[in-house]
Parts: sequence; C-alpha cells; structure tokens
Amino acid sequence: MLYAVVVLMNRRSVQQSSALRIGLWQNVVACLVLLPFTAGTLPIDLRSLGLVMILGVVFTAAAHVLFIHGLREVSARPAALIETLEPVYGITAAELIIGETPSLRTVAGGVLIVFSVIAASGWRLQR
Repeated sequence: MLYAVVVLMNRRSVQQSSALRIGLWQNVVACLVLLPFTAGTLPIDLRSLGLVMILGVVFTAAAHVLFIHGLREVSARPAALIETLEPVYGITAAELIIGETPSLRTVAGGVLIVFSVIAASGWRLQR
C-alpha cells in the first residue's frame, strides 16, 4: 500500500519538479532511515565498496530517477508493474557483472515475480 502511495505521489510531483530532485530526496531519506540498521555490515574492502556504490548509484538511484521521469508519460499502474521487475534486473546484473550465481530459490522467486507481473498486466501467454 505504501508503495502505491509513493508511486502516486511521484506521478503528481514529477509534473512540477525534476525527477532527479525527487529521486535524490527520496534516496537521501531512505539512506538516513536505513543507516542505523547497517552497523557492522558495510563492506570494508575497496572492491566490495565499489560494487555497493555501483549497485546504489546505477541499479537503484538511476533506475529510480528514470522511473520517476517516466511517470510524466506513463500512468502509475503500468509503471508500477514494470518497477516490480527491479529485483529480477538486479539478480541478472549480479550474475553478469560479479558472477554471483543465484540459488534455485532466488531463480524461483524471480520467475514468480515475472509471472505475477504478466498476470497483473492482463497479458496472455500465447502457445
């Protein structure tokens, strides 16, 4: 429910402000709220820190800003359905970029997400 509220607020806000500004403030607030829960879990070595930075900037912040910007042209429902696929993109990117092979359980979750998006969008699979 909160996600739906955020999407609708983004749709309204992007008509009056830049997607970059909206995304920046949303990510700053999320970072500040979640930071206390990271005690002792942040990566120490430079490679891990770099990978976390790539994940945070490219696959989270940039994707979020593009999503908000897209709300100028696309209604909230299809945009939210496409956004739901973000974990599948992340899993695929982790495999391709850092060679992290997902477990069978993770793949099953990704398949469930894809089929849920297909079902929610009203698409029919053709045989």
